[in-house]
Amino acid sequence: MTYEEMEQIAGLDLSVPEERERALAWRIEDRPTLEWAMGILANGEREAEAIRSACAEARRRIDAREIALLTRNVRATEWIRAAVTDYARAHRKDLLVKGKTAHLVHGEIAYRAQPEKVEIQDAAAALAWCQSQPAEAGFVRLKPEIDKKALSAHVLSTGEIPPGCQIVPPTETITLSPEQPEAISIPAPTKEIEP
Repeated sequence: MTYEEMEQIAGLDLSVPEERERALAWRIEDRPTLEWAMGILANGEREAEAIRSACAEARRRIDAREIALLTRNVRATEWIRAAVTDYARAHRKDLLVKGKTAHLVHGEIAYRAQPEKVEIQDAAAALAWCQSQPAEAGFVRLKPEIDKKALSAHVLSTGEIPPGCQIVPPTETITLSPEQPEAISIPAPTKEIEP
């Protein structure tokens, strides 16, 4: 395969059916082509990392801007919200014509009774107390969960395969770890490669 053919392979657009067929039919047949392909992978991974890094930085800037704008907005409106709430609490009878919602030009004020409730302030202490009570009280939820390690050991030692399980044959994982080259341009092998 010539340098030009390798560059064509590297530039194929897999969203185009004809180019996808050509890419899927292509195979690496020698070490120089393997080195070239690993260089293409390294460049792709470096570019992907640069994209992730740039996006993360952009998200960080957007998040910081959002926090600044929301902080300014809250400062500008929280005292008005408090004043409206105080007025609504003091003038409930005047505001409610019928029902539990006062309809205003710029919105509504709804009154809803909140029942008494328990608020957990120290989860660890509350859980310890709940666990000390009889199980029948039902204060602690128990979520049944499969112990995968124990189940696997049982199946592999006895050969018994429980319903809903299957044996997955061993496989080999190949991890590609291309180096991150300094330059983006990866030269093709110098010798001609037979197709």
